[in-house]
Amino acid sequence: MRLPRPVKAEFIVRNSQFDERLDARSVSFAGLLDFSGTNFVKGADFSDAQFAGPFIFAAATTGRGASTLFRFASFTGAAVFARAHLKGDTLLTGAEFHDTARFRKVAFAGRAFFGYSSFDRAADFARATFSGSASFGGTDFGSVANFAKASFRKNTAFTGARFAGTATFDEAEFKAQRRRISRVPGFVGSSQRTRPTAFGGVSFNGGASFLYATFEREAIFNDAQALQGVDFEGARFDRSASFTTVRFRGDTDLSHALLNRRVDFTQAVLHLLDLDGVTVGDKTVVVLPDPARRIGHLDDLRLDADEMIGPIEAGSPDAQIRQLKLVESAARSAGDRDAANKALVRRLTLNRYTESWWFHPVDWAFGWEISGYLIKWQKPACALLALVVLGILLRLARWNWKARVRVLRWLTWWKIRVPVLTRIRPRSNEAVPEKQIWVATKRSVVNLVRFKIEDRTALAWLETASQKLLVLVLLLTLGNVWPPVHDLLNGIVG
Repeated sequence: MRLPRPVKAEFIVRNSQFDERLDARSVSFAGLLDFSGTNFVKGADFSDAQFAGPFIFAAATTGRGASTLFRFASFTGAAVFARAHLKGDTLLTGAEFHDTARFRKVAFAGRAFFGYSSFDRAADFARATFSGSASFGGTDFGSVANFAKASFRKNTAFTGARFAGTATFDEAEFKAQRRRISRVPGFVGSSQRTRPTAFGGVSFNGGASFLYATFEREAIFNDAQALQGVDFEGARFDRSASFTTVRFRGDTDLSHALLNRRVDFTQAVLHLLDLDGVTVGDKTVVVLPDPARRIGHLDDLRLDADEMIGPIEAGSPDAQIRQLKLVESAARSAGDRDAANKALVRRLTLNRYTESWWFHPVDWAFGWEISGYLIKWQKPACALLALVVLGILLRLARWNWKARVRVLRWLTWWKIRVPVLTRIRPRSNEAVPEKQIWVATKRSVVNLVRFKIEDRTALAWLETASQKLLVLVLLLTLGNVWPPVHDLLNGIVG
């Protein structure tokens, strides 16, 4: 059915049915156009149409698979699509809405394309359902945009969109598409792959709110910009979320959010990042801007471990380890070296008790008591001093019989046997002279600073290698806790 053009009078067709496809391409409507409750069995085409008055499509329906086209249409008056059920594809590419646009509770059964359209005033998509792909790429929202409780069930793209006013996505659902393909030979099996929810390059000039939104698929916010705050409080990210190279000048609120996978803020510029009360999963990794690389910037970080779901002092060891990882990552990104090191020590200590029985004593002896997890510099320093004293005692035991006897008595009292000492022949039965003590001390200390070994024995080689290893561990530990040593080591290695 072809409408005449132009239509100068009001055109009202309510609760009716068009059995043929309605063709209104390039038609100019001077007055009210009302299709409330009308059923378009084969769809309608309003491409390039001009609507000078209000356009009412409320509760209208289309036939299954029938497309509805509004490409490059111009709506001067209010456009009302509330509660419409569009069973085919809906194309509003390049459409211009100069007054309010109401799409509340609209059911888009097919694909919905709003790419490069413009909304001069408020756009209301609250509780709308997008069963097919939803594309808002390059769309210009000149005022507030409301997508509260909207449901996006397939591919969703807002790439390059601009929101001049507040963008509201509170309790919106970005669901993952799951298609089942029969496992027949020669065909591909079931696939769970989905395209990410794309907000890349979006401009939130009036701020954005994603309160308690659900992202079942990967969320991409790369290159997004916001002049005001972006609120993700209580949001749930089932997949990874990428915020690389974003520029959020207001507060970024992720408090009480559920983070199940990697959340990446690499190269991001953030004013304040709020992570209070976040819940982390087994595979959660939070990557914050690294101030040392001078790529990205974070002015302030808010993270109170005591307010996290399942506080660190309580809960299972695995939950505590995940939360300590987040605290460590956040503190290190904020430049708080002490807090990051404390979280690392606590995490490694908890991890020791969760490993197998044989790993526990090995980690305690070498990881903690000797190396101090490369955080406690006192541990390798004491181990190095003990090694020097042990070297002196072993040399005196070898050189003098009486010293050997005293050492053996002491070792016997502790029920420790050193077979190599029983093969050493004493040189004299006299007491250890002061000269021998000085020489033994000198050789043990000198081995710390040079590689040439005066005592060419297996014990001397072992002593030298152990000393050099402990010196290296001590330097690495000092580099982790003392910035000047850290910069010096970076300069040597780099």
